[in-house]
Amino acid sequence: MEFQFSIISDDSDLIGRLLEMPGQFEDFNCIGYTGNEEKACDNILSFRPQIVFIDLDNERLSDPFAFVNQLYQYIDELPRFIAISRTKDHAYRALKNNFFDYLLKPLLLSELRKTLMSFKKKHSKRGQLCLKSYSDYQFLNLSDIVFLRADNNATDFHLASGNKVVGFKSMKVYENLLPSTFLRVHKSYMINRDFIKRISFSKNKISLEYQAGLKEIPFSKSYSAEITKLRSLLMQENLSVIDV
Repeated sequence: MEFQFSIISDDSDLIGRLLEMPGQFEDFNCIGYTGNEEKACDNILSFRPQIVFIDLDNERLSDPFAFVNQLYQYIDELPRFIAISRTKDHAYRALKNNFFDYLLKPLLLSELRKTLMSFKKKHSKRGQLCLKSYSDYQFLNLSDIVFLRADNNATDFHLASGNKVVGFKSMKVYENLLPSTFLRVHKSYMINRDFIKRISFSKNKISLEYQAGLKEIPFSKSYSAEITKLRSLLMQENLSVIDV
């Protein structure tokens, strides 16, 4: 599961430190950084990162906490904010505004690691996915999702029961939210590996077996390396491998 983050800061040293994260923490990917309040807001609304590192010492932010709260005018679910500052002066306000953590400069890799591991632990074990459309909320058990199919800017969730539920976001959004048991195998398909019955490299297809029957999902050459890794993993998990 990959987590996206953005940075609100004009401190080049801090930005450089955070941009080194993908080399240390492969599950975290930066979608942008800026010290400008308007651009920071636009980045959050456009890319919807799960984490925002906000530099409380950034003088280009008139009030960091007011900035966070104004986002409720545009989106219902905010990213988790991680405050960074030279002092502990704003720690109480950060706590009251439901910030995920508060880190001090100079940013230590060990402290950053603790924060990210804590975030990952709390957000990678969700047993359900919430699909929201206006005032309608639908909760899907992850174990019931067999595969996802892209449909323009929407995504169809195919369930073990045979039912289909529509999510009104692109598959890329859900790909970043779902745990590692879900694998992108095609530009139009993502599968739950727990339902895999067969992988055919000669036909470039994966067979999924579930309550509603058997479904063949194509996988494209651009994802063949991932499928090969998946095959190796599944073979390791089996008690034996028998040639027939």
